[in-house]
Amino acid sequence: MIFLDKKRWSRRAVLSRFAAGAALSPFLPLLNSVSAAQSAGPVKRFVQWFYPLGTRPEYYFPKGGETDFQLGEVLSPFANGLREDLVILKGMYHSGGMNEPHDPMPAFTCSFTENDLVGYGPAHGDPDVAANNGTSIDQYLASRMKGSTAYPILLFDICNNGGGNPVYHANSKLNHKGVPGEGSPYAAFDRLFAGLVPAASGGAPDPALERIRAEKRSVLDLVMAELTTLETQVIAAHDKDQLQRHLEGLRSMERRLQNPTIAVGEGCAPPVVDKNNQIDKLSYVNMAVLGKLQMDIAVASLACDMTRVVNIQWSRPGSDEPVPPIISDNYHGLTHNPADDTGMIGAIRDASKLFNTHLAYFAQQLKSRADGIGTMLDTTTILSNSEVGEPNGHTHHDVPYLLVGGSAGYKTGRYLQYSKPTYGNRLMVAVCHALGYTDVQRYGDTDKIADFPPDLKGLDRGTGPLERLL
Repeated sequence: MIFLDKKRWSRRAVLSRFAAGAALSPFLPLLNSVSAAQSAGPVKRFVQWFYPLGTRPEYYFPKGGETDFQLGEVLSPFANGLREDLVILKGMYHSGGMNEPHDPMPAFTCSFTENDLVGYGPAHGDPDVAANNGTSIDQYLASRMKGSTAYPILLFDICNNGGGNPVYHANSKLNHKGVPGEGSPYAAFDRLFAGLVPAASGGAPDPALERIRAEKRSVLDLVMAELTTLETQVIAAHDKDQLQRHLEGLRSMERRLQNPTIAVGEGCAPPVVDKNNQIDKLSYVNMAVLGKLQMDIAVASLACDMTRVVNIQWSRPGSDEPVPPIISDNYHGLTHNPADDTGMIGAIRDASKLFNTHLAYFAQQLKSRADGIGTMLDTTTILSNSEVGEPNGHTHHDVPYLLVGGSAGYKTGRYLQYSKPTYGNRLMVAVCHALGYTDVQRYGDTDKIADFPPDLKGLDRGTGPLERLL
């Protein structure tokens, strides 16, 4: 509860001001960021991509060497025009859960959660690493890029029935607390694109857009003035943190409204979303349709520089739901069939291929858009992974870390094989370096923590970027 001077602030007044700020967001026009045009180098972006229940290594990993590799069946969707945009990593591990084998957090935080260390002490994060206390790489990069765009990060869920339960989300802002994404493409569209007015002929801002912008500025000025006054009142620390986050969001809106010369042009247009025939966000039979809508919205948000960090999560870890048209019932249950069940093996192969088919579509959409002297895929690093390597054995080795795009930060078109256990910690450092944050040298749990389980005690996950990647 927020404690206020009752003579000046009522609960209704406070809530109304918070609501006013929230009410503005669906009606903000889509604006390009001027910082991109003014920067010396290309704008760089990051996408975190999660899909459930891993893959079959024998069908996933290529044959051949670093540059003469032949794609396996699972990654074959990239064969047509995207092979040279990949960096496939073999021999990668992540700090998977002993207690919770389908915990998605270690895949992108590179640290253990409390559930994974039951009986071994609390979750850990080195005090001197870039992102400690269980922060996923997408949320960490969003914190570094904060202020450059209207939204530090946008999160899109596709048929994730985990709801608000943090266990079922593969991104974490702090202390392994998963952050739910937006599961409805229609709600995502309204939040980002409703009220959009295209540019008038000749590239000048449309007068209607200017009127809308002026009206929003006046409302925003009032809300910010009153909330700034509230910030000076004696309120609980937790509530003050919440208030500051809300004010930060409003200031982000203010930055977008203060540039009257930028309008939506050809390279920045909303996707086509049929709101007259809406599909339930948990309609698994329509997973592919919902996924395409979410991906198209995500691409548009990146193209319009509304954000530079996106999280896309397919289903939930350990999903008990179908994966049409491959699996019509319980995917997780199927993976617990006998290890030599050829039907199960084929289904896992085909389901993971389907998720990579979607990823290839997403990457191709970025590649089709020019960005400077290259394409948006060149300046966007996509990092894909799952909560396990192979689901029948709940393995956390040979996990399917995959880089797509990002050639502005490292050489692509490679298959890098590591003969010794190589944890994702240094991969996260390399991603930070590729995006320009070369001050990062350690990520996640990298030390030899004494109260780790016996099989992990004394295991050093390394310092510096992943060898051979950059």
